[in-house]
Amino acid sequence: PFPELLVPTLTRFALDLNPAVRAVIVRELPYLQSVSPALGWKLFELALQGSDQRLWTVAEPCLYYGYHGRFAAVSGFLNEIAGTGKGKSLETWGRISGLAVLSDLIESSAFIAQLRTLSSDDAWCGATSVWTANAGNPKHSEKCFAGLSTGLSIKGTSRLSVARGMNMMFRDDEPVTLVPTSVVDLYFSALEGEKSDDRFHLYGFDDWLNSTCRRRPDDTLESTERFAIFVERTKYPLYDHGAISKLMTSLFREAEEREESDEGVMLKRVIAVQDKFLAIGIHGLDEWLRDAERP
Repeated sequence: PFPELLVPTLTRFALDLNPAVRAVIVRELPYLQSVSPALGWKLFELALQGSDQRLWTVAEPCLYYGYHGRFAAVSGFLNEIAGTGKGKSLETWGRISGLAVLSDLIESSAFIAQLRTLSSDDAWCGATSVWTANAGNPKHSEKCFAGLSTGLSIKGTSRLSVARGMNMMFRDDEPVTLVPTSVVDLYFSALEGEKSDDRFHLYGFDDWLNSTCRRRPDDTLESTERFAIFVERTKYPLYDHGAISKLMTSLFREAEEREESDEGVMLKRVIAVQDKFLAIGIHGLDEWLRDAERP
């Protein structure tokens, strides 16, 4: 049994007028909610009444650990955030709601519609973090790529938030290898509208292309062509540390194997993208060309 004064003391702190005091209570609630759900969720509800917006970010672990088993309760808090939240609290809403969509607790179409209505960069950022983390899972990939495509297609600054959130898909220890070419195209289209240096945080994309080449050479070539256009349009400072030359070698090998069957169509495309990279002036690629003894 709890000590006699424990529950009234925790209740008093959960109702404290200072949001910093309530934040200390909320931060420690996930464990209490797991061992004493009734008390844990009661304190959570008390602490979040008329809450300071900053408390929702502190409350995110509670919602994360609770949404699967107590979605009826969590959904009420999500509705409250969507109705009154702003800034980072909407990022929390986007992340937890996105996870609920993947668990079939919220309809995907309804979630996308609400994202459009809220028109919040933070909400799209939260949703994107879920889509990028789960896009490699065959069970969720369709929903994730559909969400990313929608986010990258909308007008305004939110599409940039989605694009920036996707960067890690291409440079994680285990990158997502099956990204549709249509999503890659939308990704670069969004970054081409970026006016700050954030568009240049693409380190590792050439390595990602290499990781997809053996399994999906046609899609890899299409994405390489789009990458070359992006580099050309934005003056992206690209240096070949070996990935581009390795990629081109793989594409040439594949194209030469197909030369008779496709009448050299793929080979012409590979030569065209090679020439575009050379015209851009990628440092290090000319050495590869000399080594390969190609005119």
